[in-house]
Amino acid sequence: MFDKESVAYNVEKLRLIDSLFDNPDIKNYLLRSVTRDYFLESQDTLKMKEIADAYFEVSQSSKDKKQMRDFLHARLNVRSGKSVPNITLINHKHEEVKLYDILEKPTVIYFWATNHQLHALKSHTLMNSLKEEYPNISFIAINLIEYDPEFWEKSLNDYRFNSDNEYIFKNTSKGINSLAVDLQRVLIVNEKGTILESHLEVFDEKLFEAISKLKSSKLIVKK
Repeated sequence: MFDKESVAYNVEKLRLIDSLFDNPDIKNYLLRSVTRDYFLESQDTLKMKEIADAYFEVSQSSKDKKQMRDFLHARLNVRSGKSVPNITLINHKHEEVKLYDILEKPTVIYFWATNHQLHALKSHTLMNSLKEEYPNISFIAINLIEYDPEFWEKSLNDYRFNSDNEYIFKNTSKGINSLAVDLQRVLIVNEKGTILESHLEVFDEKLFEAISKLKSSKLIVKK
């Protein structure tokens, strides 16, 4: 049976990209995309390292290689049972805050982007309904693309999002790479910063299962 997530298939994709594209910008972009997507989807350390080795073999960009090493390092460390990186965020008052300073109870961290309107609206609607259902859990939204607090605040107003528990990264690229996340990713951490769930997606049934699991363990009280 064909498996598009197999190591062999993705290694072959990397080799084909390397052989078919001469333009270095296009080639490097495609190589990064295939490798990064695999890192995000896989939970197998050995397989991720195999893909990394294949990527390093064909990539000619020292800058990209460093970024991919850093991303792989983050991906291997942002896992259940480990401590979430204590990244610096900016709140709606334009104040810098550390992630750990706003973790007062089990917390769902989800992500959105201003230019992905449907995803932004659907994800916030979903999380707001869960917030009502589970008052003993926090929900933190981080915008992945905004770096200008004033423009981000305008986006919050345009979308009519409640600005409480809305944040942007102080350093966008560093934040994304430190957490090894994308638009679909959801993290669940406890009040001490320990990662409880690291491989969830915002509209996936597994998110609800994870919250139910927390509820059954008495960490969350449902209304």
